[in-house]
Amino acid sequence: MPTRLPNDTVIFNATPHPLNFWDSETAKVTVARPDTVINTRPVESIEGCWNGIDFVNVTYNPEEKGLKLIDNIRLEYPDIIIVGSVLAAMAYPGEIVASIPIKGKDRLRSKTSSRRVCQDRFTIFNS
Repeated sequence: MPTRLPNDTVIFNATPHPLNFWDSETAKVTVARPDTVINTRPVESIEGCWNGIDFVNVTYNPEEKGLKLIDNIRLEYPDIIIVGSVLAAMAYPGEIVASIPIKGKDRLRSKTSSRRVCQDRFTIFNS
């Protein structure tokens, strides 16, 4: 079920974990439980080898199942923001965005399940 944030933004959480959206005005957190995970398909290509070590370029591509899910979400909720992992945002540019941790300690590698993220800023990738 999509989550309405205090700033009236409605998001669909396509990550495998809760997202803790921080409202700086009220100092409260809105937890967006996972709706459905949208995955990627990694494709590896060896770019070079040195002393028996392979250097691999990994590209993250959309999955057919993910594309269909996005279409279904857009049909039901045309103005929703779909928030996924950084890899999903890379694989589905223009469709999925990634959350941005708030400035401060949460920007560091705090546990994903407890990290607080911005409700008014998202990471996008261009195709």
